[in-house]
Amino acid sequence: MALDPREITIPILKTCYSSLNFSGTVNPYVFNNLMGLNASGKKYRGIIAESPFEKKNIKALVIEGINTKRNNRTPHMYRKMIQKIDEVLFCTPANVGIFCASYKILKGLLSNGIEPVVKKNKKKLFIEELGTSASENALLLQDFKSMALDGGGVLLGVCGGRNSEGEDYPGDTMNSVIIAGFPYHLPTPRVEAKIGYYDKVFNKQGWTFAYLYPAIQRANQASGRPIRKIEDKGAIIFLDSRFKSKLNWISNWIKDQIEIVPDNKNAITQQLFPFWSLN
Repeated sequence: MALDPREITIPILKTCYSSLNFSGTVNPYVFNNLMGLNASGKKYRGIIAESPFEKKNIKALVIEGINTKRNNRTPHMYRKMIQKIDEVLFCTPANVGIFCASYKILKGLLSNGIEPVVKKNKKKLFIEELGTSASENALLLQDFKSMALDGGGVLLGVCGGRNSEGEDYPGDTMNSVIIAGFPYHLPTPRVEAKIGYYDKVFNKQGWTFAYLYPAIQRANQASGRPIRKIEDKGAIIFLDSRFKSKLNWISNWIKDQIEIVPDNKNAITQQLFPFWSLN
């Protein structure tokens, strides 16, 4: 992706009579600035359309008591995350996706005992691995989706990956999705440089445009994987309390349904069991 796409987009926009831009997850305010719509000499209007999905078919939860900030990534925290995941698996009739903020969190869940919990809930674990070829990944997804008819599977992957953004899971091929951690990128020199550049050209909004927004975009993309058709029913679980303070950035069709779940035993079960029992 270009650091500053306006060098390309503004000349094109100036030659157009009008342009229409669609997205299911993009924030209009950020898109307007990054693409230069308001700098093309034309009027700009952002419209957030009503969701076509029935509210009764969507359950969205933010779980308190979990914070995957780097200093908190201890065995105790990973085991606590797995306890929460256990409740989701227990309630979900078929397939579940778990998209982690990073491969480090994915490995933390594996090394702290997520596999026995998956087996306890009579589901099969599928793990997205670095370096997997496209054909190998396609077979992995095929096997995972087939488990919708055989007790259910659990796909353990990462936000921002091909399985959390470029793949659809309609019907029972993914009933519930868990966003495990807030998917910030590591503050590398590249990211820091991008924040500094955006601070200069977007009036001190570098952190928002270059750090917060891409993380939210990855979460929004992953959270929409189970809801692909009008009749789909899905549960979206944000497994990091930091989402609570960033609700305004979550896609409206999800945000309008979000409930905050306290850090209590069986609190997730109390929310999800009735939701799926009325399937």
